[in-house]
Amino acid sequence: MSAENKGEGRNSNEVYQQLVDFAEESRFGTVRFKAITDCVSLDILYGELGECQKRLEGVSRNDPKVLMSPDASLLRLTEQRIAHLEHDISQHKSSVKGYENSYSLSLDKLNTLAGVLEHDGGSEEYNKRLVEIDDILHSKAIASK
Repeated sequence: MSAENKGEGRNSNEVYQQLVDFAEESRFGTVRFKAITDCVSLDILYGELGECQKRLEGVSRNDPKVLMSPDASLLRLTEQRIAHLEHDISQHKSSVKGYENSYSLSLDKLNTLAGVLEHDGGSEEYNKRLVEIDDILHSKAIASK
């Protein structure tokens, strides 16, 4: 990635605020809103998947107790949710005008934030910021009803 895409030379608050502005400028029901919501949701799910995998690290996945554990169930559920959302994203990219461009723009903005936070706060800070953006998007959806 180029320095611009990684967000080098910019602080995390500046990059985060640009992403918040982008989310707040997206009107509920538009293609742009759907794309940024999908992009943020997918990143959140991948974060949850990583947490589940860490909790199950070093444990035999063939052990019946592990297979029935809440962490193993959550892992399977999260994998299914990711597969479903990735399928939806793929479908929207090919059938909804403007979705692919909006999704790519959203992904670029999230990658920039991740690049900046890689130096400033790591993945925990990135996941925290994702949840904050997700809350903004959900608030917009609720307010529009």
